[in-house]
Amino acid sequence: MEKANAMRTFALTQNDQDVLIYADAFDCLVLGSRSEVLRKFEELESESGRSIVFGAEETCFPNSDGICEKTPPAKHRWRYLNSGILVGRVHAFKTMLPKRSEEHVNDQVWFQLYRRDNPDKVLLDTDCKLICTLLRLQEDGVDVGGGRLHVRPTGTAPALVHFPGFGHRPFGKMPYMCAYTPIHICSTNYV
Repeated sequence: MEKANAMRTFALTQNDQDVLIYADAFDCLVLGSRSEVLRKFEELESESGRSIVFGAEETCFPNSDGICEKTPPAKHRWRYLNSGILVGRVHAFKTMLPKRSEEHVNDQVWFQLYRRDNPDKVLLDTDCKLICTLLRLQEDGVDVGGGRLHVRPTGTAPALVHFPGFGHRPFGKMPYMCAYTPIHICSTNYV
């Protein structure tokens, strides 16, 4: 819960209507401009009535408390909450994290349970409009071009992309992942 507590501490110093982006730094890319991120977030917020958006992934991890079986279906393969990137109004972060947590639980489990118990407060970006969670750049239906990732199944070019877990080492022991485009997207960090 260290991650959630850090979010809470920062949110308490901000204005309620500000938009906060929380991203795992090591395995995330910001491909859109500030104005694009805000525009896409505000569109999702307006359409859904929810002021916090999490990325969605196609695999459920971890399956705590039967959360995987209880997750509703989605139009596309991204249906499970991933806490690697989330975007929301500061007031939504304050509502979600009203007090410091001393729980010793994986933050993704905590966020999954929060979403399960508060479906009217949390939106998963299952269309990859703002946030897309991918296991590899060469993922089926995902193209790279013009310095952006294009998700063919949804017809979107997400502004924020997260490569969780094995996403930052897509070929086993291969120490890098690269996509050569007019801009060079490359991570040479290997853990």
